[in-house]
Amino acid sequence: MPISDFVDFCNGLNYTGFGNNGSLRQYYSDISGGLLDYENEVFGYFRAPLTFAAYDAMPYAVGAQQILGLALNWIDAQGFDFSTLSINPDSTITAINLMYTGYPPVWAQGMWHHKGTYTNFSADGVSTYDYNCSPANSPLELAVVAHENGHMIGKWPDTYKYNSTTGPDGIGAFDVMCWYGDYHNPTIPNPLFLNNAGWATVIDVTNYNGINIDTANSRVSYLYRNINDTNEFFLFQNRMQFGRSTYIDDEGLTVWHIDRNGDNQTTHHEVF
Repeated sequence: MPISDFVDFCNGLNYTGFGNNGSLRQYYSDISGGLLDYENEVFGYFRAPLTFAAYDAMPYAVGAQQILGLALNWIDAQGFDFSTLSINPDSTITAINLMYTGYPPVWAQGMWHHKGTYTNFSADGVSTYDYNCSPANSPLELAVVAHENGHMIGKWPDTYKYNSTTGPDGIGAFDVMCWYGDYHNPTIPNPLFLNNAGWATVIDVTNYNGINIDTANSRVSYLYRNINDTNEFFLFQNRMQFGRSTYIDDEGLTVWHIDRNGDNQTTHHEVF
């Protein structure tokens, strides 16, 4: 594929390439209500010196980080100014996307796609920290890239289960951090994560007695608090099967139980 395909996939406006519902930039503009304009500097192709199988045989994330280090030094040698990127207050680069070909066969091993940290590169007064890696195979698919950027941009954890002994996921395609719904039209994050990012409206109905008229899929949720525990509350949403919610498992009134002291990798969930 020409590099222009990746430029359009990351940054295009009104992008429909490979059947995707928008680019990565459009996805984050949609779920943030236009508050985030997330544009990537797409530098080019870097050919790693080893085979995919050789990198996949290394411990989890080691191969990807080896490639990332080599690629960053390759970019630096060509004169790219890393200080022109979005930089955090601690002078680290806000976001790095490493997309590679190949199909990692085993979850959470070898070259499996992930979000991680890499601190072994600095140039132009800035340094690396957060990165994620996702597939660059044809046809390009938005879902995994959107999910992995959710870790990096939104600081959101996975809500699917790493271990089935702690019970079923219980969320499915209602949350992109659990399941995408569709590889070309991934679903949105759950309302807690959108609220934490400042990308949604929350209306407190704890002491409300009346009728609300609500527009589905509008990034609005209704809050019902546990008055005895500030960390526990419910969020109500109107979710219908269209747009970025086309592939949710059902539609209508959606009720989320939230416990900020919880963890979705246990039976005491943060969001469920």
